[in-house]
Amino acid sequence: MSKFKTRALEQWWRIKEFSDVVYYVKFLQKIRLRAIRRRGKATVVLFASNLSMWKLDELYALFANDKRFDTHVVVAPFRTFTEEQKSSDVAAMKAHLDNQGIPYLDDDTAKALFRKGKADIIFYPQPYYGLFEEPFDYHDHKGALMCYIPYAIFTANNWWAYNLNFHNVAWKLYYPTTMHKDDAFRQATNKGRNVVTVGDIDYFQLYKPTNITDVWRPQDVKKRRIIWAPHHSFADGDMHRDSFTYLANFMLTVAERYADRIQFAFKPHPRLKTVLYAHPNWGPERTEEYYNKWATMPNCQVELGEYINLFNSSDALIHDCGSFTALYQYTNKPALFVSKDLDGVKRDLNDFGILCIDKHYHAKDEAEIIAFIEDVVLRDDNTASDDVNDVVKALTPPNGISAAQNIYNDIVRSLGI
Repeated sequence: MSKFKTRALEQWWRIKEFSDVVYYVKFLQKIRLRAIRRRGKATVVLFASNLSMWKLDELYALFANDKRFDTHVVVAPFRTFTEEQKSSDVAAMKAHLDNQGIPYLDDDTAKALFRKGKADIIFYPQPYYGLFEEPFDYHDHKGALMCYIPYAIFTANNWWAYNLNFHNVAWKLYYPTTMHKDDAFRQATNKGRNVVTVGDIDYFQLYKPTNITDVWRPQDVKKRRIIWAPHHSFADGDMHRDSFTYLANFMLTVAERYADRIQFAFKPHPRLKTVLYAHPNWGPERTEEYYNKWATMPNCQVELGEYINLFNSSDALIHDCGSFTALYQYTNKPALFVSKDLDGVKRDLNDFGILCIDKHYHAKDEAEIIAFIEDVVLRDDNTASDDVNDVVKALTPPNGISAAQNIYNDIVRSLGI
């Protein structure tokens, strides 16, 4: 047999094998649906792993207030994070849930629930294999009705955002815009048949909020407020977004230079600390010293939790993140995207990502960052936000209700109970 025919046969077998898995999972889900309909009740589990990624307070309340659902929250940190970060994430997550009056299962009860296969509907916070320790990971519960609300608003047009195994076997994927649904149609093996467009789950908290809590450190005089939000992609070889590697010390210098006029909030991606712990040029000691520097400078602070109030009470954003290119648009305030290779960044973006990043100011070096601070932030001369509503319009939940309500309604309708 020729090499070409051998490769073709191998590819055909992989597709068939994958199709068989998807078919088997869908068969198990049909059995689960019948069981739920017979009972007239379903057990719902929402995973809570990291406060900055948790968006389910409203959805929890909708299920918890409906007698047809037995609703639970399980606090489980991401398996690949450092022990220090796991402990910190769990503590922050529990503190938030306690403050909101949302109960959560203790570890033993949660594990027993999953080992007995009692979870009917499971909301996973990320779609990645090996996300949790046993028995919580999704590959052990393919017969459950697995759901997913993206932890970020994806602006990249990459397979890992749309075509992992989880994307194809999940019962429901709740995406924010029709553009994301179109991406799933093009990227996913199942053509995105399990995607439902519900709008952005943060919409009503970020767009024209009525209640804003000021989370910034008090100052002797009024100062402008800038968020610096670096991503971790440089560790994965994405050198289009490597700004942390060359801006880490520079941004501290900037914070010192403008101490009398500007406050800075260091808002790193939740995974950045874990990445730096393992980085050959950083490690735990240097990483902790760096984070502590941001926490102790009088005009600075470290923000590791939710971003809603931080965004709403800020004046500007400097970053190289993906979903923040969309989420900060709600504020109608200036945002600067930093990259030495913006064309390289844009090549990886989907249509929605292009729409978002075109609303930004752009900088490729330190001089352009200073120019943004001097000319836009301090002079309050923001010229890039006039047509920002293009992004907000795309993220608006359909049906005149919240994304959480759209998700809840879709599940009730699909269950038929």
